[in-house]
Amino acid sequence: MLAADSAAPVVKEVFKSDKAVGVLWSLEAGGESPSVARPGARAAYIIQGGKLERHYPDGKTVPVTLKTGDTLYLDKPEDQAPYAIKNVGKTAVKIYLVTIK
Repeated sequence: MLAADSAAPVVKEVFKSDKAVGVLWSLEAGGESPSVARPGARAAYIIQGGKLERHYPDGKTVPVTLKTGDTLYLDKPEDQAPYAIKNVGKTAVKIYLVTIK
């Protein structure tokens, strides 16, 4: 659940076409994002890594450690299901994320 004073992610759209949308996504340490479904496959480049947690509606929590410079392809059902994200690390996490339509 989001605290009223938590920092929400900053999302800046950098391109959009009929086939994909690219955004710069960042979440400060201690920040949280609301639970939303993430339909479609996504490719991610980790600009600045850190430690996140995914919180699923059924109460399941999954730790996610991202390393700077890594790339990910997110197309599994658990990647597209609704979940909230919390930055449990000590630094901001920054990602270049492309959602394929």
